[in-house]
Amino acid sequence: GSLDHYRVFAAQYPGAALVWSGDWPVFRNSDYWVVVVAQPFTTAAGANAWCDAQGFGSADCFTKKISWSDGPQGSTVHR
Repeated sequence: GSLDHYRVFAAQYPGAALVWSGDWPVFRNSDYWVVVVAQPFTTAAGANAWCDAQGFGSADCFTKKISWSDGPQGSTVHR
């Protein structure tokens, strides 16, 4: 399940966190689990290049600005 997937991911990427989308106003859908890697980037292109370098599929890894105060508009940059 999702928790097992997260555990494997977290073992490979220290600092990974499992967050509930409903806790963050930047997500449009408030009913799913999201794995985030706590690694800041100065640009969306830099974050997406990291996804490419790790070999993730475009639907599995993309840039998302995580914020407590911002809404979802403009917070996602797909690859």
